[in-house]
Amino acid sequence: MFTPLIKEPQCCHAPLSWLAYHPSDDKDFINFDTSLAVFVCVHCACLPLCLWSLGVCKKQLYCGRNNKFAETGERCSCNRVSANSAVIKTCKRCNARKVAASAGMFYPNPKGLMVECTSCKSPHLMHNDQCIIRADCPLSMTQYSVGSAGGRCEKPFACVLGKREGGDRDGNHCKCTHRDVCRNCIWNAARATQQCTLCKKFMLLHNGRCIDEMECIKKGLIPVRADGPQGGRCLKLTEAGTDE
Repeated sequence: MFTPLIKEPQCCHAPLSWLAYHPSDDKDFINFDTSLAVFVCVHCACLPLCLWSLGVCKKQLYCGRNNKFAETGERCSCNRVSANSAVIKTCKRCNARKVAASAGMFYPNPKGLMVECTSCKSPHLMHNDQCIIRADCPLSMTQYSVGSAGGRCEKPFACVLGKREGGDRDGNHCKCTHRDVCRNCIWNAARATQQCTLCKKFMLLHNGRCIDEMECIKKGLIPVRADGPQGGRCLKLTEAGTDE
């Protein structure tokens, strides 16, 4: 049915959905079916995925925004198949391979790929390379979650100027929940809410929250402004008299 037309030294120029890998083959061919008018890759020289738009092979592709591979624009899916053949749809972003890497945790995908989840769908949390429900996050961990994507079940940490201090990803990027008013915060354990520790300019810190001067005064407290770009504090009269 197919007639080999072109021999490729490195890779086949074809969309991922049309790729077919046969490890028994020792040559690279592009076959063309004139009745279907599509290219079908029989074998790529390097394993296991082929970037058809660039004409080079990649071992791994990233399934990102809008369920498309970042490298090719082809549609993709981060769903995985469980041991009982159920399709689990809790993963939002993932790495995809034809063959699982020796490192990481890869699962079979309904499209015949092996996927490694990198971000979960909200409200699920990433924990030990899997997407779990919030109730399954241990009490010793914090439930870090900012934005529409799912968060992570991880060790508590402080988020200072956008960088983690402490926890199991010390130095990595982080955000505070109300980052429009909160500059620094602490992500607590035991399912406690995140607490702000330093507010942005014109806002006042009170019980882990950033409030404005009017709200502070309504509480019968004293607004104490700070110098520079950082916010101040909302204190009791006795505290305000001793605050530096």
